[in-house]
Amino acid sequence: MAAPRVEKPQGAKIHTAIILYNYYHRKMSPQLAFADPEQFFECASLSVGEDLLAYLSMVHEHENNSGKHAKLSITHKVALQACEIAEQLDASKHSPEMALWPISKVAVLLLDPTKKKCLVDYSANTKGIWSIIEKELDGAAGNSHSTNQPAGQESTAKGIVGASHSPFMLQRQAYSEVERRTGMKVSNLHLLDETMAYSLSNEKAATKVFIVEYEPTMKGSLEEISLEDLISR
Repeated sequence: MAAPRVEKPQGAKIHTAIILYNYYHRKMSPQLAFADPEQFFECASLSVGEDLLAYLSMVHEHENNSGKHAKLSITHKVALQACEIAEQLDASKHSPEMALWPISKVAVLLLDPTKKKCLVDYSANTKGIWSIIEKELDGAAGNSHSTNQPAGQESTAKGIVGASHSPFMLQRQAYSEVERRTGMKVSNLHLLDETMAYSLSNEKAATKVFIVEYEPTMKGSLEEISLEDLISR
């Protein structure tokens, strides 16, 4: 049987749905049971078509014979990875224990001088999802791989930068990506704060987040929205 034609955005939507339910919704409602990928595929099949369920049975059987994540469809692999990430975050805890987690990406939240508006991207690069600026880090050579793909779409071949990666280099990578994406110079950026957050694209990995104020200048393809709208989404 040929694989059903499932567009890439469908994988992003399934990943988002799994994280929202298996972590955020269960965090608010502990009585909810953890849901496996097959349950989400059943829901997705209502919009994608019945072929998805038949294909799911085929790849599930292949997985049992060939090992974890062996030659799975992109959508199925995304679903499995999202469940694994949600399990490691553990909705029963107040927050994930990230102290010993490696840093896999940097992210920048750009705020205007009023601190009431921010810049986000909504384009083909993000698969139709609102996103702040992010850069995936390559641990193999201390370099980085630019990406604004939604969580779950990054290549599993990328390395993860260890916790020893210097704070200066992390900030430099973040600012470099801002300049590349917006045309803003470092002199137009003012660091307000920095923090650690968990990664939603890599299991047991952290994201270094920089909160930066920008001066009105070139914005590239990014759009300005209210910070309240970003939080509510």
